[in-house]
Order: sequence, then structure tokens, then C-alpha cells
Amino acid sequence: MRLLRITILLALLIVSNQLAFSQEKKTIQLIDKVTEEPIVGANFSYENQKGFSDEFGKIQIEFKANNDLNLSHVNYGQWKLSNEEVIKALNEGSFLRKSNVVNLQPVSVIAYHNSSQTKRIDLNYQDKLNHDAGTVLNSDVSINSIKKSGAYGFDPVFRGFKYDQLNVVINGSCSASAACPNRMDPITSQIPLNAIETIQILKGPYSLRYGNSFGATINFMTGKPVFSEKLKTTERFSTTYENNGNVYRSEGYFGLHSKKIDFNLVGSWSEGDDYTAGNDNIIQSDFLRASFGANLSAKITNNQLISVSVNRNIGRNTDFPSLPMDLISDDTWMLSAEHNLLLKNRKLSTWKTLVYATHVDHLMDNSLKILNHRTMNAKSPTQTLTFGGRTEATLITKNTTTYAGFDLRVENAEGSRTREMLTGMKPVFVDNIWQNSSIERSGFFVETNINTPSFNYVVAGRLEINKSQAKDAATEFTNINPNTSVTQLNPNLSFGIIKNFNQHYSLKFWLGSSQRSGSLTEKYINYFSVGRDAYELLGNPDLKPERNNQTDLIFEIKTEKTFLNVDVFASYMQNYITSIKNPDLIKRIASSPGVRQFQNAGNAFKTGFEMNWKQYLFYGIQHQAGLAYTYAKDLENDEALPEIAPFEIRYSLIGKFFNDKLSSDISLRHALKQDRISLEYGEKETPAFTNVDFNISYKLFNFMNLATGVQNLFNETYYEHLNRAISGSATDYIFNRGRNVYFRMVIEIR
Repeated sequence: MRLLRITILLALLIVSNQLAFSQEKKTIQLIDKVTEEPIVGANFSYENQKGFSDEFGKIQIEFKANNDLNLSHVNYGQWKLSNEEVIKALNEGSFLRKSNVVNLQPVSVIAYHNSSQTKRIDLNYQDKLNHDAGTVLNSDVSINSIKKSGAYGFDPVFRGFKYDQLNVVINGSCSASAACPNRMDPITSQIPLNAIETIQILKGPYSLRYGNSFGATINFMTGKPVFSEKLKTTERFSTTYENNGNVYRSEGYFGLHSKKIDFNLVGSWSEGDDYTAGNDNIIQSDFLRASFGANLSAKITNNQLISVSVNRNIGRNTDFPSLPMDLISDDTWMLSAEHNLLLKNRKLSTWKTLVYATHVDHLMDNSLKILNHRTMNAKSPTQTLTFGGRTEATLITKNTTTYAGFDLRVENAEGSRTREMLTGMKPVFVDNIWQNSSIERSGFFVETNINTPSFNYVVAGRLEINKSQAKDAATEFTNINPNTSVTQLNPNLSFGIIKNFNQHYSLKFWLGSSQRSGSLTEKYINYFSVGRDAYELLGNPDLKPERNNQTDLIFEIKTEKTFLNVDVFASYMQNYITSIKNPDLIKRIASSPGVRQFQNAGNAFKTGFEMNWKQYLFYGIQHQAGLAYTYAKDLENDEALPEIAPFEIRYSLIGKFFNDKLSSDISLRHALKQDRISLEYGEKETPAFTNVDFNISYKLFNFMNLATGVQNLFNETYYEHLNRAISGSATDYIFNRGRNVYFRMVIEIR
């Protein structure tokens, strides 16, 4: 009887508790899990109750038993609280949610740590050991690289957009300019990967906050500072060896954390020799690359954070078999400082400011080249200095989030080429390559995210002023281009609409128009071969700005075990910038076939799609697949645009066992034949290929992980369409690495 009474009493208490909940409205405050800021303007529905969170992030509901609380926000996605979670949130008075803002953009995310972005590729420690970020970007099916070397300087290409058509930044602003006219040192080669946490690939001309996003913005984001109530340290050391090319890589991290200070050191060292292709051909690929850096973050007040970072990169004696010269030395400094201000319970929520400066000192010559008949010694010392920054404020009202700010990027390039002739009178020629040229870009930007019960809207605008000049113009350049100082105004605008049908299905439509002025190369290069063929290139300061008008349509499915994203795009380009042969221009080197000058060549068209699918199967096994295709056409010449990667398919089968201690995967990559080629640029058809990789790793101890694997398991002989031909040959391309066995060890102490 006593037990029955207790049971009845407990039941009455539960019922009375729920009746109390239902008799009056209760409040839940929605709070950002990271910044602890209120989430303003979140849409909620609960039984027949609907509304938005107020300026303090609070919602009021009348509790109804056995109902779910559905919530959505433009920056936090969609989520649902079960009946039990609603009761808990009502009792605690709050609920924490992590921001998911980039879900709205047509975006791929490559993350080292867990992420809930549109697309996630969890990279292993081998990726942190890579000495070139271009290699990591190639893990996305939609990105390929122009390769002039087998080991270094991989220049990313996305949907056929390349070079300055892609906006590559660190933490939304910091950038470096390639000092080498041949782009042996693109910014992706300067990024310390073991300090990067997430890579965002913001597709199209839509995200205008981080600079002029013409074809895409690739944003490398460092990890957020880690503070601890008690003083503690974290350490990591990784090393790997690859047998094909005798490649050694190592990297390390040391972190010191306290309540107010986060300090860390990072370093890496990589070197390798020539490797063997599948047909046993030796590919020249000697390289040495090192990087060292430090970062200090400090809480100067409870709502202010300041961070300062310094990074030093070194490159030595690196082979570039597709070019007439090799990289002898590359020395780069990258410095940045950032200030963050958090303002609680105000419409002006955050204010962030970042400044940076990078300096690249580059030397290339032909001393490492094995020439049967050496007729000339050539060397080219060049330098670039890039500096600038950005400041951005975040304003939050009931159902909108607005980002507004200003940014600045100044690029300076100078350098020459010395040609010492070894025959005849043995004259020496000095060519002014960069003409001490500079470009200053200053821009004002605004992006507004609007959340309604039925749709989410994003409107973004950017107005950029572009000033360029040659401060040491060469006579032969001004004879063709008398005007070397130009100022241009570039307006940009984008619009996005997102319809979430439920928590699993969504449809997104994007429309954008972005305009960019010519780059330092396109405006000021002075009779130097930098293109796909051997023609010398001459800049043109009077280039009209190039415009990209693009649209993306994205369909997405997200369930507990399945993720599917299909993105179809179309791009119409006006005043397309390319180089055109000009027989009236006099070449500087006798072996050159002639001279091209950069010109606006009319209009061009691109279309294509990407598909990414991931599915969890059973017993820790999952598989994923990706497809990517781009069709591109020069409408004026009725010909394919150059350097467009072929249709590509990727598939991976992944297994994680014994509480994720044992992991293994086998992956297949198949590229179809590329027969849509540009005859104007001397492109050749590229045969199809299939490559298979296998990897396995085991967590031997809590602090130690061991791994091994085989890349190009079947020793396929192949090269990619964007690989350049060996210097002096029109048909002998840089073949990719043959079968390669690697071993890796990681020691990590937290």
C-alpha cells in the first residue's frame, strides 16, 4: 500500500508540474555556444505557437506535453528539441547552440575537427604534414591544380577559375602575392597547414565579405584560442616517410594555455628527391620546404581579445621541370594582428579588425637544369610586399543579421631577369619583369541575412576601388602601353534565397554579379613567358574589368545517416581577360615562338555541376561519392576555354572499428578523357585514368597513432589535364607519382 501511495503521489507531482508548465508562459533564452551572445531573431514553432526570439534571445511558450519545439535561424540552421529537452531548457532557462552561418553559402568545408557545415571532409594527420595546401584542396572533387612541378607550387583551379579569379585568404583577409612571375609560389604554397583548422570554399561571386570573390573564395581559418582555468600544455609531433621519392615530412605543435593567455608554436620540415611514374620514368621533383610560426592570443578584458601571429616559410632548390628555371630560394614572412570586441545585449554584437603584412623574396635560375648545350645562364630575383586588413561589425536585430565593413589590400611587385649569353660576344641582358608595379584594392561591403518562417534571404553588396600603377615602367613597355596608371570602380552584388522544406530537405538559389580588374601579371608583366605555352606575355594596364554573372541552384538532403548535395551552376562572363597573339610585338628570347598580350576577348560561358553523397551503412562502415563537371566555352572564338578539368568521379569506402581505434579506407578516383581542348593554346587531349589508394591507421596508445598506406595501388601511369608539359616539349607531360608506400607516426599529448 505504501508503494502504491508513493507511486500515486509521484504521478500527481508530475501531472501538477506539467499543469504548472501549461498554465503560464515560460521563457527559454537561446545563447550562442561559443560567444555566449543571445541568438536574436530565431524562428520557433511549438504546437500552434509561433514567433521569434527577442533582442535578448528569449522565446516564450506555454508548455504542452509530448510536443517538439522546432527552431531555425539564418546563422544556426534548423534544429529540434524533444519533449524532454524542452522541459530541461525550461527548467534551466536557456539553451546553447553553435553557429552554422556558412550553411547558407554554396560552400564546401574541409575541416580538421568536427564541423556541421554544408560539406565536411575529415582530414587525417597526413594532411597536416603536407607542405603545400594545394594538395589538401585537391581532396575536394571540384578542385584541381595546375602543376608545373611534381612536388610543389600546386595552383588551384575551381570550375575553370584560376589565379586572381580565386580569392585565397587566411582568416578572411591575410594574403600573399606570388613573387615568381611563373607562380612557383602561389599563396597556397605559403600556408602553414598544421596551424589551420578549417578550409572554407565559398563558391561563386556570392560571399563578398572577404574580398572580391569572382569565381570563389578559399578561406583558410586558424584554430580559435584555447583558454584554461589552470595552466596546461598541449604537444603534437608527427612524422612520415614515403618510399617513392624518398620523402621525409615532420611537423610539430606546442601550446601553452592559461586563463588569459593562449600561446602556441608550430613548425614543419619536408624534403624529397625525384620520384618514379608508373612507367618507370624519373620525374624531377627535388624539394625542400620548412615553416616556423608563433601565435599569441590574450584576453585584455572580459569582452576583448587580441591575437598576434608570425610565420616564416623557407623553400630551397626545388625542381620545376615544366619551366626553363627552377626555384633556388623562397623566403617569406607573414605577420598579422587581430582584435575582437564582443558587445553583449546590444544590436552591435561584435566588431573585428585584422591587419597583416607579407613579404616574399624569391630567386629562380637555370643552374640546376641539365642542358646538353647551355647557351645562356639566367636568373630572376623578385620580391612582393602585400599588406592590408579588414574591419567588420556585426549587427543583430529581431530577425536579421548584418555584416558591414571595409577592407584594404595593397600588392607591390618588383624584380628583374638577367640573361648571360655564353656564345658570341657573350652579352648580358637585364629585363625589368615587374616594373615595380602595384595594385591597391579598397572595398566597402555589407551582407544581410533575413530569417522568416518560410524562407531565408541573403543580400550582399561590395564596392571596390582599384588603383594600379607601374612606378618603374620599361621603355619597351611604354612604347606599347603609354598609360601605366589606372583607377577603376568595381561594383558587386549577390542575392540568395533558401527554402527549408523540413529539417531534412532544402533548396537554395543564388544569383550574383562580380567584377574584377586585371592582376599584376595581366596588367604589368613585361615580355616574360608565364602561360601554358612558350609565348612571352605582355601586360595591358588598359584592360577593362572582367565580370562574372553567375547562378547556383542547390538541392540538399540531410538525415541521420545520409547527406546529399547537388549543385548546378551557370556563368556568363563579360570582357573575359585572356592573352592574344600579336605578331607586331618583338620577342625578347630567340627560342620563343612569339608574344601574346593580355586583352579583353569578349564573352565566355561556363556551366556544370557538383554532387556529393555520404551514407552511413553499418558496423562503423560508411561510403561517400563525389562528381564534378565543368563545360566552358569562348563565345567569341567558338572554342573551349583552356585548362578546364575533365569530368571526375570519386568513391570511398571507410571503416572505423574498436571505438574508432582502427580506421581504414579505400578510395577510387576516375577522370574521364578530356577532348574539349583549346587549340589556340596548343592543348592536347588527355587520356582517362583511374587511381586507387588504400590507408589504415591504429591508435596504439591514447597518445600515439600509427598509420600506413599505398597511394596509386595499381601503379597507374597517368597525368592530369592541368599538368604542364616538360620544358622544351609539347607532348611529354609531368606524370603523377607511381605506386607510393608511406608510414606515419603521430604523438599527441593534451
